[in-house]
Amino acid sequence: MLTILLPPSPPCVYFSACHGAVRAMSRSQATKLWQGKTLVDQLAAQGIIIRSPSMRGVAEEAPLAYKDVSARIGPDWSR
Repeated sequence: MLTILLPPSPPCVYFSACHGAVRAMSRSQATKLWQGKTLVDQLAAQGIIIRSPSMRGVAEEAPLAYKDVSARIGPDWSR
Protein backbone atom coordinates (compact mmCIF):
# COMPACT_ATOMS: atom_id res chain seq x y z
CA MET A 1 0.00 0.00 0.00
CA LEU A 2 1.21 3.46 -0.85
CA THR A 3 0.40 6.02 1.85
CA ILE A 4 0.61 9.74 1.26
CA LEU A 5 0.67 12.24 4.11
CA LEU A 6 -0.77 15.63 3.26
CA PRO A 7 -0.67 18.67 5.56
CA PRO A 8 -4.29 19.91 5.55
CA SER A 9 -5.64 21.97 8.40
CA PRO A 10 -5.35 19.98 11.64
CA PRO A 11 -5.37 17.11 12.11
CA CYS A 12 -3.21 15.65 9.35
CA VAL A 13 -4.99 12.99 7.34
CA TYR A 14 -3.56 9.93 5.66
CA PHE A 15 -4.73 9.03 2.17
CA SER A 16 -4.09 5.74 0.38
CA ALA A 17 -3.58 5.42 -3.34
CA CYS A 18 -4.73 2.51 -5.48
CA HIS A 19 -1.93 0.01 -5.71
CA GLY A 20 -1.31 -3.00 -7.91
CA ALA A 21 -4.37 -2.80 -10.16
CA VAL A 22 -3.06 0.33 -11.80
CA ARG A 23 0.45 -0.91 -12.59
CA ALA A 24 1.46 -0.36 -16.21
CA MET A 25 4.38 -2.80 -15.95
CA SER A 26 5.89 -5.35 -13.62
CA ARG A 27 8.41 -4.42 -10.93
CA SER A 28 11.17 -6.26 -12.79
CA GLN A 29 10.38 -4.31 -15.98
CA ALA A 30 10.54 -1.05 -14.01
CA THR A 31 13.98 -1.88 -12.58
CA LYS A 32 15.26 -2.44 -16.11
CA LEU A 33 14.08 1.03 -17.16
CA TRP A 34 14.86 3.17 -14.10
CA GLN A 35 17.50 3.50 -11.40
CA GLY A 36 16.35 4.40 -7.91
CA LYS A 37 18.95 7.12 -7.26
CA THR A 38 18.11 8.85 -10.55
CA LEU A 39 14.40 8.85 -9.66
CA VAL A 40 15.11 10.18 -6.16
CA ASP A 41 17.10 13.07 -7.67
CA GLN A 42 14.50 13.81 -10.39
CA LEU A 43 11.61 13.81 -7.94
CA ALA A 44 13.56 15.93 -5.43
CA ALA A 45 13.98 18.54 -8.16
CA GLN A 46 10.15 18.65 -8.30
CA GLY A 47 9.87 19.02 -4.53
CA ILE A 48 8.98 15.36 -3.91
CA ILE A 49 11.20 13.81 -1.25
CA ILE A 50 11.67 10.02 -1.27
CA ARG A 51 13.01 8.18 1.76
CA SER A 52 13.60 4.48 1.17
CA PRO A 53 16.09 1.92 2.44
CA SER A 54 16.09 0.37 -1.04
CA MET A 55 16.93 2.10 -4.31
CA ARG A 56 15.64 -0.99 -6.11
CA GLY A 57 12.31 -0.46 -4.34
CA VAL A 58 12.26 3.14 -5.56
CA ALA A 59 12.85 1.95 -9.15
CA GLU A 60 10.08 -0.67 -8.78
CA GLU A 61 7.65 2.08 -7.75
CA ALA A 62 8.64 4.59 -10.46
CA PRO A 63 5.76 6.93 -11.30
CA LEU A 64 5.69 5.83 -14.94
CA ALA A 65 5.35 2.19 -13.86
CA TYR A 66 1.73 3.06 -13.05
CA LYS A 67 -1.28 3.90 -15.19
CA ASP A 68 -3.08 7.20 -14.80
CA VAL A 69 -5.17 6.64 -11.66
CA SER A 70 -7.84 9.17 -12.63
CA ALA A 71 -8.41 7.33 -15.91
CA ARG A 72 -8.72 4.07 -13.97
CA ILE A 73 -11.13 5.12 -11.21
CA GLY A 74 -12.81 8.18 -12.73
CA PRO A 75 -12.80 11.89 -11.88
CA ASP A 76 -15.41 11.70 -9.09
CA TRP A 77 -13.75 9.02 -6.96
CA SER A 78 -13.29 11.26 -3.92
CA ARG A 79 -17.00 12.07 -3.50
